Amino acid sequence: YAPAWLRLADTRFKQGHTERARAGYQRRLDLSPGDPYAHLGLARVALAASRWDSAETHLRSAIATDPSFDPAHRLLASVHEHFGRPQEMSAALARADDGARFAAAPDPWVDRLLDECFDVEWLLLHVSKYAYAAGGHIAQTLIDRAMMLGGDNPEVYLVFGQYARSPAEARQAYETAIALDPEHADAHALLGEALVMMNEPTQAEPVLRTALALGATTASTYKNLGLTLAAAGRFDEAIEYIEQALARQPESVAAQYSRASILRTAGRTEEARLQYQKLLAQRPSHAAAAAGLDVLMRTAPQTLR
Repeated sequence: YAPAWLRLADTRFKQGHTERARAGYQRRLDLSPGDPYAHLGLARVALAASRWDSAETHLRSAIATDPSFDPAHRLLASVHEHFGRPQEMSAALARADDGARFAAAPDPWVDRLLDECFDVEWLLLHVSKYAYAAGGHIAQTLIDRAMMLGGDNPEVYLVFGQYARSPAEARQAYETAIALDPEHADAHALLGEALVMMNEPTQAEPVLRTALALGATTASTYKNLGLTLAAAGRFDEAIEYIEQALARQPESVAAQYSRASILRTAGRTEEARLQYQKLLAQRPSHAAAAAGLDVLMRTAPQTLR
């Protein structure tokens, strides 16, 4: 049973039994030729032994089977870095950023048990695990079953909204959650985010302020409120909220990019330049930041050059 061999190999690798892990991954590969998870495992084993050429071979094989396999691109970037290939490293990181998020390998035996689960909390907890597996169908099955068992539970609609197919569908889910629990801070925060994505900043602002008043503390809530204020031309206030988001999550790429963009729009070009450069140092493959900096340098005063 191929899924069992993969789980066993992963466990052995985590325990430091690399040779036994290698045997398990190889057995998985024998049972499922071309399997990207097996190739990824074999690459990790090779890297643990500094066998960089072997690791690269397995990673390229994983990508050949699944070109959007995010972890293979990220590990391949480290291989390129080791061999002194900066351009190839940047390209691999860019492909990783554009690829599908990592999803656990399917396990048919486990998947068949989902229809027998009556624990709403367990179902919701495992949606993220299956969100990017099998095209999201397993995650949707979990959500549908959770809604059937706990349709009056606002948490069900929060999860449904986070994996909705469109911002409009997410908005409806969050509005339902709020109807069930009007003081649910996270529901207001997520509804505000959906409204921002729908380009409805005027509607988003009071919802996000309510979220903060109810106790929401996530960086994204402050960032989204900053975006709504920027849309209204209230740049100084917008930047204050973006900076509060960064105080809570300093490495947030989204908040850093938002701050740079708002600073540029507000005419604070030197601060914008520094923020773009800081972001690109952290995420060299961020195309929008690179484009923003390029526009800034072409249109800003000579003193920036």
